[in-house]
Amino acid sequence: MPILKEPQLQVVTDRALGQATVVVRSEVDFTDFEVNAMNELGLPYLLQCELLDMDMLYDDGQVVFQEQTFPTVDGQAKAVEPVVFETSVPMRTLHRYLFGEDPLTARLTLRNTETGATAIRTSPVVHVDLAA
Repeated sequence: MPILKEPQLQVVTDRALGQATVVVRSEVDFTDFEVNAMNELGLPYLLQCELLDMDMLYDDGQVVFQEQTFPTVDGQAKAVEPVVFETSVPMRTLHRYLFGEDPLTARLTLRNTETGATAIRTSPVVHVDLAA
């Protein structure tokens, strides 16, 4: 299974606009066997990213990013693929508390579409003041 390198979550707030820019960065390392399977057999891997509130009881993502497919170009798989997920959302959609900071984490899920095998990694928790 490919290796998901330690994901990093960054949340930058713009109080004047009431917006939060959420960026998740990581890297996927594929073995030579996996690169060959993608290039020669057309085997894709799917990568999903969700932003989660660590204090919520439910496992639903607050922000679900658009899924990425590897290889990004058919027949041109690489051993190391950089990953960036980015979006801007209203701060009020992320904010759960009247006071204090919201604890957020990003969860990356990489799935082999042929076998269904998955690898999951989460970013370190980031505490963000999302009060407008």
